Formats: sequence, C-alpha cells, structure tokens
Amino acid sequence: MGGYEPFYEDLTKLNTERTLLDTIRKDTPRRIADPHQTALRTTLVGYGGAVLSIAVATAVRMLLDPALGNHLPFVTYFVAVMLTAWFAGWGPSLLAMALGYLSATYFFVPPRGSFTVSGLPNQIGLGLYFFVATVSALLSRAQRAAQHRAEASTRELVEKQQVLEQEIAKRTRAEEALRATSYARNLIEASLDPLVTISPDGKITDVNEATVKVTGVPRAQLIGSDFSAYFTEPKQARAGYQQVLAQGAVRDY
Repeated sequence: MGGYEPFYEDLTKLNTERTLLDTIRKDTPRRIADPHQTALRTTLVGYGGAVLSIAVATAVRMLLDPALGNHLPFVTYFVAVMLTAWFAGWGPSLLAMALGYLSATYFFVPPRGSFTVSGLPNQIGLGLYFFVATVSALLSRAQRAAQHRAEASTRELVEKQQVLEQEIAKRTRAEEALRATSYARNLIEASLDPLVTISPDGKITDVNEATVKVTGVPRAQLIGSDFSAYFTEPKQARAGYQQVLAQGAVRDY
C-alpha cells in the first residue's frame, strides 16, 4: 500500500478519538446553561431565600414563644442561617445572619421591642449565634468555590468535545475519500489494459500498472502530466477526452 500508510495511521487515530468522544458524551451534559443567566438567577433566588428563611424562623420562634419565653431567642435562626449558607452561599448567608440578629433581638431578647441585648446569657447566645453563622458561611463559601471550579472544568470539557467532534468530522470525510480512492484503485489495477483517469483540465490523476509498463514512465511522473502529451496527435486526443467529459462517451473516434 505504498504511499497510503499515513491514511491508515489517521484512521487508527480516528477510531481512538471516536471512543474518547463516546466516553465524553456519556459523562458530560449536552447543554450547559449560559453562566451569566445562571449566576443572576442563583443570586436572586439565594437572597430571596435568605429573607424567606428568616421570616419562617421568626414565625416558628413565635409559635414556640409560649414555651420558651425569653430563653433561646436565637434557636430557630441558627437553623435558618445554616440552611441559607448551605443552599445559597456566602452573600445570602451574611444577609440571613444580619436579619436573624435584628429579628431575634427585637422580638425575643429582653427588653423586647428594641435592639438592645442585655443579660449575660443573651450576650453569650448572640456570640454563639454569630460564631456558628460565620463558620457556616465560610464552609459554604468553600463549597461554592469548589462547585464553580467544577462547572468551569465542565465547560472546558464541552469546548474540547466540540473541537474533537469537528476533527472527527474532518477525519471521517478523509476516511470516506480514502475508501473511494482505494475502490477506484482496485478497479483500475484489476484491468490488464492500460487505464488512466484524468481531471477536467486533462491532467492525469491516476494510472494502473499496465499503463506504467506500456509507457515506460514511472507512475509518479505520469500523475499530474498532460494526458494528450502521450499521443502522436495531442490536439485530437484533447478533443476526444473533452467530448467524453461533455457527452459522457465517445465512439468510433
């Protein structure tokens, strides 16, 4: 298969790349949402969720107020801030922390109806509240950063997949062209008579071994040369193949 080894090496690479692409398609979402739209939607939902979580925490603490009285004013807000930090991230958790502080001190910390925190137990509870809320927010921030890195890696993987698909399409066309060329070569070489293929401008594009033997000219030298140059009457030969190209056949020429 002299001269065709590079094509077959490319086909081997093509099969390997197809296997890789199949693996990528299984492990990667076909569609990635626009990152800017996703970020805006996530931000709005996150801050809205922070406000809602504090509202729910306040409502639950009011329901428990007959039993708890002035004790544990921050108990429901711990849960609200931790959930906000986990599901919404750093910014919404800070908002929830601030709103929780204001709500708890105003509604449940004596003297009620003000933002003053009096009494050592309440002050300790406030300190624990800010400590737990801050730790939860920091942990959430680290988790969000890891998630963003994973999303960036996914987008990069999709971009590489698209490049790989384009390369595979290009190589597939090359494979089809190679098969067509191989088929034509087999047809030509199957004949014991000299056979030549030419382009519309009369240049030889391929010859069989019988043509090489008859003309005594190497195949590499024949390809690309003028077909009519090998006839004693080049003009008549040129007119003959032009008639074939125009009409599809020539008889009794």
